[in-house]
Amino acid sequence: LVKIPTPKCVVFYNGAGNQPDSKVLRLSDAFENRNVEGDLELCVLMLNVNAGHNDELLQNCEPLYGYSLYINKFREYNSDVNNTMTEAAIKALDYCIEAGVMKKFFTKQRHAVVGMILEEYTTEHVERYIKDMEEELAAKEEQLATKDEQLSAKDEEIARLKALLEEK
Repeated sequence: LVKIPTPKCVVFYNGAGNQPDSKVLRLSDAFENRNVEGDLELCVLMLNVNAGHNDELLQNCEPLYGYSLYINKFREYNSDVNNTMTEAAIKALDYCIEAGVMKKFFTKQRHAVVGMILEEYTTEHVERYIKDMEEELAAKEEQLATKDEQLSAKDEEIARLKALLEEK
């Protein structure tokens, strides 16, 4: 047996969904067959680092605060239809630098930060778009099935009325 340090797993959440300040994520929640007990369980503490969450943590950790502020400003600027995603990324970076938040890092890593957010946000945006389209398609298919049932019922009624007419 080789002794190792006790692992602690933490995820910093900055997604756009509504999440609590913290929660425990379990690997077993992702298992396809929940009726079979797996041989491995992993618990990860998720901490929400979006604006308005875990303020004490953000106040005591400058890199997390800077990242949180940058993401928040990026979303704010990106929601303005007059800004492209690239413009929003640059404006958010400029805001942080002017506010003195991680000024040295953001100045030195400017291109890497903008590139990272554009890649990350574009992937997230595309995945959300695909999910929305799948949900819309499912709703349309359900509407179509309902219309097909209605048409089938009307066809049956027409056939019944034709049969009555032929009898007379």
